Amino acid sequence: VLIDRGHLPTNIEMKNPMNQENLFGVFPNPAQDYFFVITNFENESDLLATNALGQVVGNYLITEREFKISTTSWSKGVYYLTLTRENFSRTIKIIIK
Repeated sequence: VLIDRGHLPTNIEMKNPMNQENLFGVFPNPAQDYFFVITNFENESDLLATNALGQVVGNYLITEREFKISTTSWSKGVYYLTLTRENFSRTIKIIIK
């Protein structure tokens, strides 16, 4: 299944909805002022953003399949985004320029 929401790139695929590797993604990566969290979940999920030192820089309730997060207050560097819900938890690394 290809996600096409107008402004999202067409190379983001959610292949098999049961495959945990494809239930959560971010774009663009690297990012500057913002990025989108994209999930294949219909219900709420929790997203924890931490920097390379493990310090929490954001805690978000993801309520939509496409959720925009501003990074204008974040310093340049590497961050980790952990999406958690029910029986699912996955961490993705993102770079902020």
